[in-house]
Amino acid sequence: FDEIYHARTALEHMRGMWPYEISHPPLGKLILSVGIALFGLNPFGWRFMGTLFGALMLPILWVFLRRMFKDDRIALCGTAIFAFDFMHFAQTRIATIDTYGVFFIILMYLFFWRWMEGAKKRDLALSGLFFGLGAASKWICLYAGAGLGVLWLLHWIGALRDAKKHRA
Repeated sequence: FDEIYHARTALEHMRGMWPYEISHPPLGKLILSVGIALFGLNPFGWRFMGTLFGALMLPILWVFLRRMFKDDRIALCGTAIFAFDFMHFAQTRIATIDTYGVFFIILMYLFFWRWMEGAKKRDLALSGLFFGLGAASKWICLYAGAGLGVLWLLHWIGALRDAKKHRA
């Protein structure tokens, strides 16, 4: 089970050792090591950061859904469904790195959505930053980045279509 490998690798990173588990990028294990540094090499210490990131996902998701749908009820419903989803509930309470990837994916899509709404370069840069942090945590973020690429392409196709309409 991944929990024992990720906690061990986090400790190895803390001690400056060559990590045993190298199947994923190191940032997720480095984040996990913060909990170990704060609370010790015990189940609470190696699970703390995942739980913290899992809890932080909820208000971020609420903000994202609120921006998308402009409705507090939809945002609350979506966030509640996510909060009580068994996979989210289980994954954020064990020492695996999946939580960090999902956390950064939500942030990258939130800021990309903000960019699509207002076209502020800062939001696009933040989306890219969170993509990079996600990819440095777990490889699944590369797939999420491909989704951003598709949305970016569709955004520009729509912008070109609108520009042609205004010229005509």
